[in-house]
Amino acid sequence: MNAVWKWARIGVCPMTATGRISGGVVPLNARAYEYFACYRLAHAGFLIDWLLPAELPARLPHLSVLITIGHGTFGDELRLALHQFVESGGVWIAVGSPCDAGDLLGVQAHAHPSGAFKQLGEGYAYAERESPAFQCAWETLHAFGGTAVAVSEDAEVW
Repeated sequence: MNAVWKWARIGVCPMTATGRISGGVVPLNARAYEYFACYRLAHAGFLIDWLLPAELPARLPHLSVLITIGHGTFGDELRLALHQFVESGGVWIAVGSPCDAGDLLGVQAHAHPSGAFKQLGEGYAYAERESPAFQCAWETLHAFGGTAVAVSEDAEVW
């Protein structure tokens, strides 16, 4: 593991979490797949700051990387804080959904006429060029679930 990433200040926020038992543990009431993703991250060797959605505006300035997991909506305060975080060099990784800030990621979520997001099934992703998100040894990344999105014309996706 690269030393830069090992000591990065990483915040992880399951978007449906509503409470916590204590610091240093995955927040309570997250959906099952969000909890599973948190469990996997907890055992990846990173120092993680577990966050609740309500804490994000105040905590973003103190992070290097934000990982959101699942669906959620951002208020104006959080959208502004997230925009400033990304513009100042912070890394936002949205797992499963761009929430309602797809414009910051250069994507637009696909929705049914009812307004519900279209969901993905199981699949594989691979990098067509060098990317910090993929290691060459992996070849492909197996994924499941999430919101279907389309990449904006002017966006660069790795």
